[in-house]
Amino acid sequence: MIDGGPWWTYLARRALYRASSIWGGAGFAIVPHHAGKVHPALLRACEIYDPDYVLAYRLTVADLEHFSPGWFQIRGEDGKLLEGEERQQMLDQALEQPIAVADDLTARDEIAAVCSQYQSGDPTEWHDFLEFLEEDDTSNFTPITDIPDLWTGSVLACPAEWGGLLGTAVASHAGVSAPPTRDRDEPEVSDNDRTELSSWLLGADWATPPHSVVWHPAAATGVDTRTTPTAHDRSLAHLVPLTSGPQHRRTGLLVIGDSADDFALARLWRLNFGDGYWLPSVLGTDQPTMLWTIGSAVDRLQRRLARRSGHLAITSSSLPAQDLEDVRNRMTSEGA
Repeated sequence: MIDGGPWWTYLARRALYRASSIWGGAGFAIVPHHAGKVHPALLRACEIYDPDYVLAYRLTVADLEHFSPGWFQIRGEDGKLLEGEERQQMLDQALEQPIAVADDLTARDEIAAVCSQYQSGDPTEWHDFLEFLEEDDTSNFTPITDIPDLWTGSVLACPAEWGGLLGTAVASHAGVSAPPTRDRDEPEVSDNDRTELSSWLLGADWATPPHSVVWHPAAATGVDTRTTPTAHDRSLAHLVPLTSGPQHRRTGLLVIGDSADDFALARLWRLNFGDGYWLPSVLGTDQPTMLWTIGSAVDRLQRRLARRSGHLAITSSSLPAQDLEDVRNRMTSEGA
């Protein structure tokens, strides 16, 4: 659970960083709320996902002071608010202190209420004992560093300094290996890198991820990005996915839009059904001429689904139907 407000992209990357350090963390869903309320479509998706834990991302004093300067207020022994150097000294001491936010817990309870795994034989009872995912929690989750034969080389991951929509898209697709900065700006990438990223984020089998998304654990070495594992892959060491149910008539989903709900819907669809992709505007979906790689990747995705009598749908939680129609038309003109 994260706050879906103005700084949601940082919170999503930070939550994915925590998930990337946990065995199986690639399977974590990230769900935003708005003043404690979760989008109804995301609630239904969470019910299908059926998690074992519903955990709120706990902000720190440093987070809140960064995004809301002046938030930290403390009174001295005389009852007056501290200012200047006195305030700064107290702030420095409290920076890493976690803060429980009421809206986070309200939203968490809303999701937990629809998740069957939290119910015992008596539906009025709850197996509910963990509210937050702590930074170094080893009692409930296994750190990937404890997994034998773990890949310790370079991985594809969201760079720590990448913020905004593009950074969040890469983080969701590949994971995060270094603590994200709180910078919310979009990264500056070359046209060639943006082209490569667009096909990679759409799961194209011919995509070549740019070297800008390679994370090196030590001294940099030459890598082939086509064969380099992702941070998500690393968290899935010795885990093999199981698929149940019929594999024909499978529906893929393209989610268009820049909201936290758009991001979360695409990720939940992928975790539940596979073939869920998020296309924020930073990839050029709002431009008159779309990147050719998007049209080509979408075309291949449609054909792959059609071979199993499936199809590809397009949706958004933030854009009107006409905008989706325009995006579809521009994709078609680019080969999809």
